[in-house]
Amino acid sequence: MEEKVTHIGIAVHDARQAALNLAKLLGIENIPLTEYRTKALHYRIGLLHLGGLELELIEPLAQAGMAEEHLRVFGPGVYHIALAVPDLAEALDRFRKRGFEHQEIKQGVHGDRVCFLKDPVLPGIYLELVETPKG
Repeated sequence: MEEKVTHIGIAVHDARQAALNLAKLLGIENIPLTEYRTKALHYRIGLLHLGGLELELIEPLAQAGMAEEHLRVFGPGVYHIALAVPDLAEALDRFRKRGFEHQEIKQGVHGDRVCFLKDPVLPGIYLELVETPKG
């Protein structure tokens, strides 16, 4: 099965400033910001589309979640790489067999079903499986 990288999540202390800096670096107008909130999580996210890849600048606004933990332990930087998969259950089974631990399936920022997996080799880097059914 071939997975496609859809986006890269970058944990930042200040999404507004990171978006301004990145926009200036790339010579673009601006990077739109949005907020994502669940019962336990609250993030400000800058979304930048680069061809078929999206960069997510993720600023935790609550003291919970993987981005907040990443900032606390490792500082700013890449903390997840998202892969599109047509069947989340099948992909989870394959990755479990490869030694990845997974969290619960939940609704992602864009409304799709997602699941984060802890990379057994790279501490602080998660894989996010994003279900994108063919059809």
